[in-house]
Amino acid sequence: AIIAIFMGPFAAKAMASPVAAPAGAVYAASNDVHRNTIAAYRRAANGALTLVGVYETGGRGSGGTVDPLQSQNSLLLSPNHQWLFAVNPGSGNISVFEVRNDGSLRLVDKEPSGGGFPVSLAMFGNLRYVLNSGSAGNVTGFWVRHDGDLDPIPGSTQLLSATSAGGAS
Repeated sequence: AIIAIFMGPFAAKAMASPVAAPAGAVYAASNDVHRNTIAAYRRAANGALTLVGVYETGGRGSGGTVDPLQSQNSLLLSPNHQWLFAVNPGSGNISVFEVRNDGSLRLVDKEPSGGGFPVSLAMFGNLRYVLNSGSAGNVTGFWVRHDGDLDPIPGSTQLLSATSAGGAS
């Protein structure tokens, strides 16, 4: 299964005029059950993709081929495009990558997600929340430090309404 996130501005009038979209980057997670990776692509103004590199998350995906996570935002890019966050559902952790100017990535942190089978991420300012849908599912909060490291927020974990509850997309 491929999970993708786009980075960079998009042309609002792409359908109305032949103006090409601005350049940017595309990131895709492998969700491999043995070794989760993120593929980084440079996106040209004409939409063409060029592989920049493949980066290990340090965790495991869930495997599967048909939307195995059944969620949104398993990859999440910070608003300033400085950090890329990825869930590793098979190993129960979150990876944080520094996004470099050329679109390449550098792993800067990997933290336990605060529960089992993390599938989705959300953000507000320098807060990140993860939805853990395994066993007694929960939502857990983290502070993002200036260096990209995640710090769990004490007392932020809230149980979901039912065992094995998942996120709605």
